[in-house]
Amino acid sequence: MKVELIIKYYKVFPEHADSYKYYSPKTLYNLIYHLDSLEDGNKKKQITKQLNEYLDFVSENIINNIEDSQMVYKKYLHPIVRYYVKKVGFISYGKPQFLLPLYLIPPSIILYFLNSLIVWIIVFLFLLSSFVYNYNKYKQKKTYGLAW
Repeated sequence: MKVELIIKYYKVFPEHADSYKYYSPKTLYNLIYHLDSLEDGNKKKQITKQLNEYLDFVSENIINNIEDSQMVYKKYLHPIVRYYVKKVGFISYGKPQFLLPLYLIPPSIILYFLNSLIVWIIVFLFLLSSFVYNYNKYKQKKTYGLAW
């Protein structure tokens, strides 16, 4: 099952998966990569079928805008991703330009009111642990995202 999906994946996305960003190639690759991690045989067959359908759709259709990408993602990949989050431990891949304000604004507000070394240390440790956690998930190929 997995080998056929990988072969099909490389036929649809020949070399530079980044140039196919609206097709969510990295998410798709990570889903295929962890297909053998699924213990439920029936669910694995169902997911394999859905991934094959997605690859068939992608090979026959052109997606060149985010709206179409969202529609296709919700139809084919989102149900699979939700299952992988629960069973395999997937996390959403957040791009740094979006995550940085989320990590820096709340601590900045706290630091504004409490100018303390302890708060700085806590904020630093929080940021460091968040970065390490996300990096480990990325290296384990347990990340997903729309147009990623």
